[in-house]
Order: sequence, then C-alpha cells, then structure tokens
Amino acid sequence: GKDVTELRKAAEQTARLRVARSVQQRLFPKSPPRSCGWDLAGAAFPADQTGGDFFDYIDLLDGRTALVIGDVSGHGIDAAIVMATTRAYIRSTALSHPDPGALLTRVNRVLVADLQQNQFVTTLIACIDCPSRSLTFASAGHIEGYVLDEAGTVKARLGSTGIPLGIFPDSATETALCPALKNGDVMVIFTDGVTEAEDGTGQPFGFERALGVVAAQRREPAAVIVDRLCHAVRDFSGPVPQADDI
Repeated sequence: GKDVTELRKAAEQTARLRVARSVQQRLFPKSPPRSCGWDLAGAAFPADQTGGDFFDYIDLLDGRTALVIGDVSGHGIDAAIVMATTRAYIRSTALSHPDPGALLTRVNRVLVADLQQNQFVTTLIACIDCPSRSLTFASAGHIEGYVLDEAGTVKARLGSTGIPLGIFPDSATETALCPALKNGDVMVIFTDGVTEAEDGTGQPFGFERALGVVAAQRREPAAVIVDRLCHAVRDFSGPVPQADDI
C-alpha cells in the first residue's frame, strides 16, 4: 500500500511539473515581431521540467525593439516562478521606461522584495532602432553578449553595466551605446548554460567555441544560427546530462 501511494504521489508530481513546463513555455515568444525589420530568433531549454532562463522581444513605445535575456539563479520550480515574475516586471516597466538602464534599475527596486536570500537574476536588454541602426544596452551582471561583423570578427562586446537584480534595492544599472549596426552584423546573447556546458572530461564549451559556431553560420538566417549553436552544445556534451538551463 505504501509503495502504491508513493508511486501515485510521484506520478502526480510529474503531471504537475509537465503542466508547469507547458505554462512556462507559453511565456516564450513564438515568433519575433515583424515590424522591427531585423532577423531575430531565440530558444530556451531548461535543465529540469521548468527553468529560470528566459528571453523576450518587446516593442517599445518609441519605435525600438528590446531584446531581453535573463538567468535566474538556480533552476526548477522556484527559478521558474522568479523568471515569470521578472518577465512581467520588465514588460510592464518597459511601457513607461524604454531606456534599458532605467528599466532594469526600476525592476530591481521591486524585485528585491520578492526574492529569497541568495536569489538573484542576471539580465541583459539590448534596444535596436531600425531607421538609425543604433544599439543601446544595459546588463545587470549578465555574461557578455557580442556583435560580430560581416567577416565574423567581434566588433562590440555587451558587457555588464550593473550588478545582478534582486541583491541591493538601491543598485543602478547604466545604459551603454554600441557602434551602429551594419549589413551582415550578427548580435548573439546567451546564458551561461551555453558556455559552461561540459564534456565528459569536465572541459567547458566556452565563449570561443560559441562564437566560432556563430561566426561560421553568420550568413545563415537567425533561426538556423540558434539551432546550430544549440546542437553544437549538445554534441559537445555528449552523454553528460544538461546541468543548467540554456
């Protein structure tokens, strides 16, 4: 009787996790906004049924498009809840504060009260303007993003401009400006689930491999670049289980 009860509880828990995963997957954009004029693509692969990594596209009121990527500390149900909360705060705040640094600064103030001790969220927001091809960004402790030129060389780095969200209520994130985008440029932003994925010997995939894949596929559509980068990470790890959200 005890064994049957435990099996039933395990089955119920698995069913709840599947529902949670389905709900979370609906939060990811199914397709990029067509009005922005850019070729955009993204993907998310949680390490568990649910995860804390997220990405989003937001049409700002000033006509620009914001690309958002975030990484909640940890993974699983707790991280998924924080992910959904952070996404909602960013989307609502973007309606009145399109500047990426001001946006993340305000989100941090309200997010601090929601997080448990030792929880935090790294986030990068890149805002692109179609007519001027300008690129501004703000990064709350997120790993570097990159802009590659037509030759596949790194032309700009989107480094951290503040500390992760949810740690100190008064911390501010600054806005930075990148060189204007040109035909053939490729911007790539990801979470550390890509760079820290390990093979059987404990060797990490790393930034160089990630940028090598993007550079080699730079003339392909964005969706193809994303797909091949994800496959490259999986092929590199082989039978090693995925340890972090990607």
